[in-house]
Amino acid sequence: MTLILGARCTDGVVIVGDTKITSTIGTVLRYEPKLAGVLRNVIFGYAGSVIMYKVFERYIIGDLMILRDSSDKYTADNLVNKIAEAMCVIKEARSNQYFDLRVMIGRQFPRDGKSDLHVVNSQGRINHISNWKAIGKGESSANPIVERRWTEDTSMKEFALLSYCIIRCAEQERPEESVGGEPKIRYQKDGADLDTEPSEDEIKEFQESINFFKA
Repeated sequence: MTLILGARCTDGVVIVGDTKITSTIGTVLRYEPKLAGVLRNVIFGYAGSVIMYKVFERYIIGDLMILRDSSDKYTADNLVNKIAEAMCVIKEARSNQYFDLRVMIGRQFPRDGKSDLHVVNSQGRINHISNWKAIGKGESSANPIVERRWTEDTSMKEFALLSYCIIRCAEQERPEESVGGEPKIRYQKDGADLDTEPSEDEIKEFQESINFFKA
């Protein structure tokens, strides 16, 4: 289980994810990022089965290689639809048995394009996110907090700070739960060539803000 938060902000898209990996019975197995830059200018964040995400990721990479010289190749225009199709193929391979996986997709468009945000579930359904979204076990706790603090002029850094504090406080207050670890953050600034991570100074600022957030 996990908590991934993403938002379409005034200056771009930001995705923040916890790093705590637990077993089905709640045992902490390890800490690792749940955000991945598998494709250029695309960030994935996932909630649900780690194993099924690995299957999904490898399918996407393999499909990219197979179709790279085809007229049916992945493009900026068809990427989200192809990811939805991939989910349906994986489900068919499992004899249409349900599996727990949602993938948040942040796309960045260099040369003055506006980054965008979607969530695709294991049924192949696409949800375009025009403001913000939380996915994972911790979303029910995170949603009311973000709802109270979200405004239409929220910047990427402001949302990253809020999300960082939500994840760290969740772990401090409920260490037995499956959300926690040092959050990972990726900024996809509008029109920029590549995504970036917060600077060391920003991370320090986020860490120092936790006590103010809890007050």
